[in-house]
Amino acid sequence: MSAAAVEVRAFRPGDEVEINDTRNRVFGTARSLDEWAWRHPPAPAGRPIVTARRDGRLVAHLAALPLRLELGGRELAAAAVVDPFVVPEAGDDRQRAAIWAQTVAAFLAAFGPGRRFEVVFRVAAGATPGAPPLLGGEEFALPAAARLLRSRPRRSPPSRLAYRAEPARDWEPRLDELWRRVRAQHPVAAVRDAEHALARHAGHPHR
Repeated sequence: MSAAAVEVRAFRPGDEVEINDTRNRVFGTARSLDEWAWRHPPAPAGRPIVTARRDGRLVAHLAALPLRLELGGRELAAAAVVDPFVVPEAGDDRQRAAIWAQTVAAFLAAFGPGRRFEVVFRVAAGATPGAPPLLGGEEFALPAAARLLRSRPRRSPPSRLAYRAEPARDWEPRLDELWRRVRAQHPVAAVRDAEHALARHAGHPHR
């Protein structure tokens, strides 16, 4: 590729085909466009996705999945970074790092603290083949969670009663009740209620 300037911008409708095709090439997968659309549904404030292009071609991508995060007794609007990449042909390590830094900065400026999400984080940074670290491999825009952690409550001894496991039906209210009962055991956690299950698991196009 040439050394032309890189254009970094938020997602626009129509970008999804190139994003999904390039993502499949970089990560060696075969995700369908239907699955991409399910994973990144339209949102009133726009999909939290930023792309970088050079010579009109996609060279970097950063997307996030919105979620609600309980942190130290507060519920925060959060986003988990997914599918970050800089294409190998974008240049040497220094050039790719510069493109990635621009992409991260643009994402935080558009969606980070003070904008749309109070917390932006990446799980297992650098663990995915082909994925760049987030500014040196550290989580970014993450509050000092250690100061907010509470000691875990003492758990009750295992019951001698018999229990039966069964699939949840239609993301029923029992999931809300379950989350209400266990939330104190997890002072830092994504909210795992029925609304979360509906958003993250229902309606998958293939399974």
